[in-house]
Amino acid sequence: MKKMNFTVPVLLGILAVASSCLKDRDEVYDYITFEELEPDPELGYWNGQPETGSMAETGFESGNASFPTLWMDTEWGPYWEGFAYSNHTNNDSGGIANQFSSAAGGGDEWSDNYAVFFKGFYGKDTLTFRQPELLDRMSLSNTAYTAYAMLDGDGFIYLKGRHKDMLLGPSGQNIYPEEIEAKLNNMPYVEESLVIEKEKTRIGIRRGWCERSLFYRLSVGS
Repeated sequence: MKKMNFTVPVLLGILAVASSCLKDRDEVYDYITFEELEPDPELGYWNGQPETGSMAETGFESGNASFPTLWMDTEWGPYWEGFAYSNHTNNDSGGIANQFSSAAGGGDEWSDNYAVFFKGFYGKDTLTFRQPELLDRMSLSNTAYTAYAMLDGDGFIYLKGRHKDMLLGPSGQNIYPEEIEAKLNNMPYVEESLVIEKEKTRIGIRRGWCERSLFYRLSVGS
């Protein structure tokens, strides 16, 4: 069975498939594949745009998860945020028109469908599991639009460096990544290094022996 894949325009997010935590302690894996979804046959994607009206707050479901979507018609043109799904395979060009194409050329393990995430202004950045589940695996990529914009520059997307120059360690110590990278880069056989912070993205509660995550909020990095 194919696993889950997300492409994410502009910024990376973190999502995952999960394994159910049952009373008898057996694990049952729930794979979110998006294969049951049907993108518009002409557009090749779905982003919440309604047939009528200037605004729609909807979403979709795949596996055990629900994904929120907001679409609205603004004075600058159509706007959407949250989650969409697509089957585009064009990864040879960039531009905003290619925002629904996976930079990998398709979904995870070459699945036809995949989800697209855009973190906007109205907080549509949380997926909800209908039954509590535990994080097990994730698979994600950029869109072709984002990948080419960061590679070639388009006047709208820039790589500006780190979001923070100092990281806070698990014991409260201050960690300066550039100092660590400078030492690593001077070591033999090291051409370039990058120190990053591993963020905790799961929000959960503990019930008896099993910690059950109720929902996941996307973690966004620069």
